[in-house]
Amino acid sequence: MNWFRSLLFITIALWATILSAQTTPEQGTIRRVIIVSVDGLMPATYASPDAHGLKIPTLREMVRSGAWSADVRSVFPTVTYPAHTSIATGTNPGTHGIVSNVAWDPLEKNDRGWRWYAEDIRAPTLWDVARAGGLPTALVSWPATVGANATAIVPEIWRAGTEDDVKLIRALATPGLLDAVEKRFPNFRTGYTPPNVKDESLTDIAVHLLETLRPHLLMLHIFQVDHEQHVHGPFSAPALAAVEDADRQIARLIAAAKQADVWNETALVVVSDHGFARISQRVR
Repeated sequence: MNWFRSLLFITIALWATILSAQTTPEQGTIRRVIIVSVDGLMPATYASPDAHGLKIPTLREMVRSGAWSADVRSVFPTVTYPAHTSIATGTNPGTHGIVSNVAWDPLEKNDRGWRWYAEDIRAPTLWDVARAGGLPTALVSWPATVGANATAIVPEIWRAGTEDDVKLIRALATPGLLDAVEKRFPNFRTGYTPPNVKDESLTDIAVHLLETLRPHLLMLHIFQVDHEQHVHGPFSAPALAAVEDADRQIARLIAAAKQADVWNETALVVVSDHGFARISQRVR
């Protein structure tokens, strides 16, 4: 399956869903969208979980009762920030302008800064369309969203990889949001201190927003699956454990949507940006 064509179709469908949410729906009409990106998630893990000994009841149920793909192809270059911006815009990197993870900096004056900023995106995004329609939106750790026009936002950004990065994120996030999450989830800060940011803490933010803001569009990016595969390789024990944890976080989102009484009008979309291949040696 051509991943970009499928992605474009999904994005158009999501835009139609968001636009249609401006009208009063009949019972059962989809009015809200939750997009969860599990960075580095490969189809083999959810298509053949038994082959890898995976306990992923939520993803299994999504495969059983929903629509899924056994094979996908990402954009070029196949890295996190271009791919996530394609998901958000339905366009390729040459059109939306986020053509790499790291900003072009041949003289290394920018201290290896990434493409964190929404103002660099040259195409309309899902959150732009939703906000233009007067709908509440929430972005949690989604790439290239610093300064995005969203109702609630906790952007993905880091500099030193230390506790001071939390202060930077707090300054760029919706005022008071991280404080409210920390009050509700006592262990939140433990999993939200760079360089040890955990999917559970990112999901804490999303759960809080689902139950309080009840956004029509929520976009969440979690990345422990990606991290463990970079460190230990695909289908390693730590990587598979991270997939199981991602499954638990998705289940929490479903529970939160039910708690907020919006699940019956919500479309849940789980996406990813790239996969991995095993290698025996690195050539430099």
